[in-house]
Amino acid sequence: RYFDQRILTIASGIVFIILGIFTYFNGENNDEYEKIRDNQLKSKSDILIRSFILVFSAEMGDKSQIMILTASLSNNPITILLASLIGMGLVIFISAYLGERISHRINENTLNKIASVFFVAIGLYPCDCA
Repeated sequence: RYFDQRILTIASGIVFIILGIFTYFNGENNDEYEKIRDNQLKSKSDILIRSFILVFSAEMGDKSQIMILTASLSNNPITILLASLIGMGLVIFISAYLGERISHRINENTLNKIASVFFVAIGLYPCDCA
């Protein structure tokens, strides 16, 4: 093995905690996200392309990739790939559906605060290394 799984687990927990703190104090400020959210885009292909670029660039080196790397250390990479694709697809579907349903009821700042609490909780969970 190239990496000690325990060290990588602790490191990924720290990254989640840092992301939670960052999200709590700074939130998300992205021009592409703002354009998509405010329906400033003209065509469906424009929305599709910009959404793809937004998700692709946001996920590169993101926390989900760190978790997939951690899981791949001790499991079959093909199984991890398939499970990750299914999981990510389901998460994106649920996020898009719920985002549309609650966008008029919950303030974006409040949603960032809730997300930050979840990031910190996820970061603390794997750190049971004693």
